[in-house]
Amino acid sequence: MRTYAQAAIRETPDVKDFLFNPMVDIGKKRDLLSSLANDAGLSKHTLNFMNLLLDSDRLVAMEQIFDAFQTAYCRLTDTQARQAPDTCAVQNMLQTFS
Repeated sequence: MRTYAQAAIRETPDVKDFLFNPMVDIGKKRDLLSSLANDAGLSKHTLNFMNLLLDSDRLVAMEQIFDAFQTAYCRLTDTQARQAPDTCAVQNMLQTFS
């Protein structure tokens, strides 16, 4: 279960650098987290948890938390996480085989 927020933090260096930069104002980080949560359709509780991580200077643990949640979720629902290739990767693969 991969979310938009998870992908934005893991795969977008600018977002990650912004959130993990100690020189960036915490209010701006809070605004970005709120925007990511809204775009991803995350619950208010999830946003509150992300803000708690921010307030306690533990935001760097977010990736490990994503992984732990995904592992627990998959175990409870008896599913497996798979990452689908993006459109560009599929197009490149198709060109290779053409």
